[in-house]
Amino acid sequence: INETFGYRQGDAFLSQLAQVVAGCIRSQDTLARLGGDDFAVLMSGVGDTASDTAVKAELVGKKIVAALSAAHRAGKLHHEASLSIGVKLFNGEDDDAETLLKQAEIAMYRSKEEGGTNLKFFDSRMEDLVLARSSLEKDLREAIREDQFVLYYQPQYIGGSLAGVEALIRWDHPSRGRVAPSEFIRFAEDTGLMLPIGDWVLRQACRQISHWSSHPVMSRVSVSVNISAQQFSREDFVEGVLDGLAEAGALPSRLKLELTESMLV
Repeated sequence: INETFGYRQGDAFLSQLAQVVAGCIRSQDTLARLGGDDFAVLMSGVGDTASDTAVKAELVGKKIVAALSAAHRAGKLHHEASLSIGVKLFNGEDDDAETLLKQAEIAMYRSKEEGGTNLKFFDSRMEDLVLARSSLEKDLREAIREDQFVLYYQPQYIGGSLAGVEALIRWDHPSRGRVAPSEFIRFAEDTGLMLPIGDWVLRQACRQISHWSSHPVMSRVSVSVNISAQQFSREDFVEGVLDGLAEAGALPSRLKLELTESMLV
């Protein structure tokens, strides 16, 4: 950029990049330009364990990459930028600042060698954790496309009589077999994939209500569906529920929406 458009344009671009990155981190974090197009972010109090910290560092890295891409598409960046991120975890006890920066830089160069626009950890164990999460995200996206989920309906009794059922999602993974929701729901919420999954559950439940409408017993029971915080906070949430009911021809009084623990938090 400096050679093609001049140093003033290059400096303006770096300033734009800094503003984008600053918008992705917390107010208590530190953002610095080390020189050239090298930036550093210092984050403290990120997690109680190394694995938890690594997961959150990866989320911040992905957030920065996505923000840069969005800013470019919106015309807020004059030039397109690729980003290579290196991460070093520390507990504030052993390493000095120079060593930490050097190790983060080593990880950054590994990222750059693999084509950029990704994130590498200096600690290989943390990198294995992130790679496992990336693999899970890829599999979940494929599960959404390939319709690999299935709903089970757990009966709920009052005084010995069937009062309703709760829709429980399971994932039929092609190689791992049946996967319980405890293994992927929290991750789906962290990555934003809970929205399409939740929408699928809601529409499937509405179809089941419609299917049971002519059954002498099941036509009288309600179907409970868990709703995540992300679903509930969408502006078109109510519209989506009504569309699901109308599409299936389901009786609205038979659908019960339940807020999960994440909603309460």
